[in-house]
Amino acid sequence: MSGFMKKIRVDKQILWISFLMSACLWLIFNFQNKITIEKNFSLEYSLKADDQVEEAPVSVRVRLKGPRQVLRRYLQQNQNLLVDLRKMDSGLNLILLKEESLGLPVGVDVESMSPPQIRLYLKKKIPSK
Repeated sequence: MSGFMKKIRVDKQILWISFLMSACLWLIFNFQNKITIEKNFSLEYSLKADDQVEEAPVSVRVRLKGPRQVLRRYLQQNQNLLVDLRKMDSGLNLILLKEESLGLPVGVDVESMSPPQIRLYLKKKIPSK
């Protein structure tokens, strides 16, 4: 093999090694820099057509922990917490809020949610004449 071909092969190895090192450093830098933030999420209720909500909270406070870059991108989106009430009966209901309803990206965890459950009153709409 000529000296030129050996040099190209060595250069490719150095290129791959430097690429892998930079990718590792990028991952370490972005995912080791975890922060904790608190955010108010608006509650959005999904109801049956003939139901209405009374005495219901409008927001919940959530403490999130995760990589700074991932949280920054996530918080730029307008996020609501969807509460599905379509299978609930009329009257007073106690609903446990689920973390899955937040649609969190990978690497972001919920440290706390306040309140963790909500009370609301569902009643049938009175048809107007």
